[in-house]
Amino acid sequence: MSNPEKSTIIEYRQGILVRQTSEPGTILVIMLHGWSGDERAMWVFENVLPPFSMVVSIRGFFPVKNGGYQWTNESPSIDLDTANFDDASIFLRTVRDDLVAELNYPIKVVLMGFSQGAALAFASSSDLKPDGIVAIAGFLPAGDIKHLSSVPVFWGHGIRDNHVPISRAREDVDRLRKAGAEVAFCEVDGGHKLGVECAQGLERWLKLTFGKEAKV
Repeated sequence: MSNPEKSTIIEYRQGILVRQTSEPGTILVIMLHGWSGDERAMWVFENVLPPFSMVVSIRGFFPVKNGGYQWTNESPSIDLDTANFDDASIFLRTVRDDLVAELNYPIKVVLMGFSQGAALAFASSSDLKPDGIVAIAGFLPAGDIKHLSSVPVFWGHGIRDNHVPISRAREDVDRLRKAGAEVAFCEVDGGHKLGVECAQGLERWLKLTFGKEAKV
């Protein structure tokens, strides 16, 4: 769990929140909200992330009519492909590069997305080449995923999710595994959220995947 005495949350730029730490970490976790969310919506997950990692939460740049933002100008759908996220992927790479350039220690990047944000994490992974991906109640967009063959993935999903059906999640996880990805799949008796059991599973996965670097 994060230690508030050893971390500081700042607004890095408009629409970008950063949790800085008093000690350099080796993991940069980039959090990506879902449809109609914003940079603050993902902060509920901050306390399950490694205490000495830098955590960044980014706001999408396509406004939603009734409030919030999204990562594509398309209507909300789970049938999008990677090309629908091209603009967001370019923006995300720029933010990642700027942050990494400011750090003076080795860094590993984990993309952590909720719902549509998880789709962006997968869609941008060919370009950003993350060291890990966390998908929460998300979906895998159509497109080539051969590059994910060596990328560890944690996927948490509720079996009563009425936005992204559990059947779709299971199909996507199977698709990732057939491509060679190492997927830790957590199902929870809940809706469109992570759930306590999967939050605990995420903490364990970070420790197992990144070892001492995760410092969980």
